[in-house]
Amino acid sequence: MTLSLTTIPVFGIIPSATVESGSWSAPTPHTEVCEPIETPHDVFGRVVALYQGNEFLLSELQSIGQKLASARAYRDTPGSNPALAEARLLQLRARHSAALAMLRANRHEARHLLGRPEHDRTTISA
Repeated sequence: MTLSLTTIPVFGIIPSATVESGSWSAPTPHTEVCEPIETPHDVFGRVVALYQGNEFLLSELQSIGQKLASARAYRDTPGSNPALAEARLLQLRARHSAALAMLRANRHEARHLLGRPEHDRTTISA
């Protein structure tokens, strides 16, 4: 029995693996990126996944904010290790920036899936 698995393209390659008689073969990179066929169900599923990912990222941002405040408080405490505090702040700022970048990428992907161009800004009037 042969089972073939193919995943969505990541960084221009499509890793694949085959199972033959219970043994795995090594993933084979492809040079061509295949565009997946998007059905309305796939688009809806992707939008839901983006929403759930955003919920996680927003809670992560809140957690990082609390950790940043704690690291700043430690840094300002007399007798603290300033190098340790700065290293922790640097790490947390990088995580904060990464979460914001992922949220931004999710926003761009969601707008693309919903057929809204980036320059189309809807305003909310009071």
